[in-house]
Amino acid sequence: MKKIFTTLLLLGAAGAGFAQNFTPGNVVVARLGDGQATNNAVPVSLLEYNTLTYGNTVTVTLPYSSSSDPADIVNPSMVININPTGIEGGLSLSADGRYLVIGGSNAYKGIGDTGPSKKSFARIGYTGVPELFALDANISNGYIRSTASYDGSSIYIATNQGIAATTFPDNRTSPAIRFNNSGFINYFNVIGKHLYGVNTANPAVLLDFGLSPYDASTPHAGATSPTSTTGTALWNSGSSNIEKSYGFVLLDQDNTVNSLSDKNDVLYMADQGTSPGIVKMYYDTSTSSWVYLGRIDASGIITGLTGKINAAGKAELYAVRGATLNNELIKIIDNSSSRDKLDGTHTIVQIATSGDKYTFRSVALSPSQYSTLPLKLTSFKASSSGNNAVLKWTTSDELNVKEFVLEKSIDGKNFHSVKVVPAKNQSSNIYNLTDFNAEAKTIYYRLKMVDNDGTVTFSNIEAVSSNGLVGLTIYPNPAQDYIKVNPSLINASFEIISIDGKLLKKGVFVTDELDISFLKSGSYLLKSGGQSQRLIKK
Repeated sequence: MKKIFTTLLLLGAAGAGFAQNFTPGNVVVARLGDGQATNNAVPVSLLEYNTLTYGNTVTVTLPYSSSSDPADIVNPSMVININPTGIEGGLSLSADGRYLVIGGSNAYKGIGDTGPSKKSFARIGYTGVPELFALDANISNGYIRSTASYDGSSIYIATNQGIAATTFPDNRTSPAIRFNNSGFINYFNVIGKHLYGVNTANPAVLLDFGLSPYDASTPHAGATSPTSTTGTALWNSGSSNIEKSYGFVLLDQDNTVNSLSDKNDVLYMADQGTSPGIVKMYYDTSTSSWVYLGRIDASGIITGLTGKINAAGKAELYAVRGATLNNELIKIIDNSSSRDKLDGTHTIVQIATSGDKYTFRSVALSPSQYSTLPLKLTSFKASSSGNNAVLKWTTSDELNVKEFVLEKSIDGKNFHSVKVVPAKNQSSNIYNLTDFNAEAKTIYYRLKMVDNDGTVTFSNIEAVSSNGLVGLTIYPNPAQDYIKVNPSLINASFEIISIDGKLLKKGVFVTDELDISFLKSGSYLLKSGGQSQRLIKK
């Protein structure tokens, strides 16, 4: 049996180079080309950019061959067709945050049709050293649209001839599992512990293929297919009529919302149709579906998309704009919350251009030395003791967590820091903190959890008053389309009453969220559990 891995150094016709470490928090874009005019297969480089200064900090060129000799599967190389309107060469960051992964053809520079060529795959850790392995197979003359991974060892492959799974490094002569023969996926990514893919339909729909089979704590003996071989549509994710998509990002912006998997509550999808841009949706817990919130006009075709929640709690997106040579890497900040409709307050900044005779293809966040899989916040509770607020939270699976920042607010919307608590980074942890001399009015608390690489997530919001745990709290208040109440009120009855005493709506809290979009702007009274709160509709 032939051995089908690996090169551990930056070799090939590009020459040797000195590896440079990637910096977590930065962004990496895949650039195709070597400065020579061609419409054929070209070398691939990964360029890292600082997301604040926009300077190019690292450049890694993957090994490639200029010779027309048969491909070497022991010391493989990689080329990808430079066609600017193509969708080959989707780059992604593994779900644990430690590896960039990308797939292409184990062929030579300048080849016209890479379909019949055998395929190669690269993973690149934070040190910037590419590791390649090759399959002694062409996946039915398929073109590698995108590659995704859970931990750098599991490899999922989307091609125009089907989708497959393998492991790295592999010693097989073909992908271990080709779990669907239909080329219906444009772009793959593993987010949390689920494999997601955006399909080729019109409108495009995001599919959940279930749990990655590589989550087990024991070593994995071989690649297997995920839970579903055809994917389950995220309900209503096609409601925005996206004509064609190549890129998406799922984010956990509101820690009080749990979607069907991985707790993600906001979705951005790239639209390559006649009205190109980025579509925003949020997860509605009351209907268990995704709701369209608008479109960011990107003024060009989007051919790659990634993102994160920044320190301010806002969605920070990175995308490739333009299906052309000399296209752009851009940064977009959505200044609205996860539930807010797009109102034009987002910002778009150009980070870089690919250069003449080059094209950017796809984008991912920079890898980290450590796993960035989020810790589990198992509970966060607030109670009162006289004029003091007592906060307690418990965690599990803490790893590479820097600190917890306790934040408070008087309106449930605008928070400021109270105390910074260093993380213990043990398997199970209990934290206790007292906010002394808290104001007598209602106060809202939340945790901001900060990883070593700067990644930020937020807890649920707890409310207290000098009289104890608040039974009926409303936030945000004022509100536009929805309000949230204390989770303890789930299954409790409620009434919404106008200022002149008319009953406008009554019912039962099915979740901790209540739709108020039907109300006109003004003041109302929300009653539940023998308590009442003033509600202001914007």
